[in-house]
Amino acid sequence: MEFNVEKCKVLRVVRTRTIYDRQYTLGSSHLSVVQSEKDLGVWISDTLNWNIHTDNIVAKAQKMLGLLYRTLKDIDDNSVKRLLYFTW
Repeated sequence: MEFNVEKCKVLRVVRTRTIYDRQYTLGSSHLSVVQSEKDLGVWISDTLNWNIHTDNIVAKAQKMLGLLYRTLKDIDDNSVKRLLYFTW
């Protein structure tokens, strides 16, 4: 199995906040260390809390609600508004 070095990253999950100064390599390439990463649609952070994931979900929901608000502000028919709201 071949790994794409550009897509491989290191996410350190430790109990202590001690900074480990280790370099991880794949073949001859160094892997970058990240504090959070998205895997299978879920954001995982090095502290294992849900803050980053929930912030991204809330941002997506606010974006969709803003789009819905801008779309519905000129429509007067409440049945159409209700239909669009429950469709999205």
